[in-house]
Amino acid sequence: MAVIRSATPLGKVKEQANKTKILSIIESARARTEPHREWIRVQHDRKYEQRFNTLLYTLAREGHFKNQRIEAKMMTVDDQGTTFKKQNKSQQAKQQHMTSAVTGLLLYTKITAKRNMEDMFTEIQFRQWQLNYQTPIPNKMPLRKLLLHRLETIRLIEEDGMQVDKAADHKSFVVQSEAEFKLTDD
Repeated sequence: MAVIRSATPLGKVKEQANKTKILSIIESARARTEPHREWIRVQHDRKYEQRFNTLLYTLAREGHFKNQRIEAKMMTVDDQGTTFKKQNKSQQAKQQHMTSAVTGLLLYTKITAKRNMEDMFTEIQFRQWQLNYQTPIPNKMPLRKLLLHRLETIRLIEEDGMQVDKAADHKSFVVQSEAEFKLTDD
């Protein structure tokens, strides 16, 4: 028996739409298979079967059937499985920031007025003496941070030979005085 995929004749019918649609699909498939049944019944010298076998061979050779398509995809995956696609943004490696205990650097943002006011005073005083930089030490913590940032920028440019723009963008400093700079409230 020949099986033919139906080319679904779909129309817009408001009443009993599903019933009408299914009946028209069945009727269309029956109308297209009827001539094939007749040809198989009355065939002489097996021409219909030969033509069917030729068509089947042609389709099989060009990878028409589902199992052949799946095998082709599996082979493609096996061939390309060792090469990975580019990682998306969240999967890409991120720069690792070392802690202050490892690097010896302290972030300006970690310094607070409550626990580090005296440490800042000591550090700025030591740096002023070291760089021979004369300016009054501010009373407010944000202003002390700015002064310390300026002094660290000068130190990076003079001692480490860092470029001015990179030194100005630097977000941490090295403690050079005897100040403790506790980073947690104990």
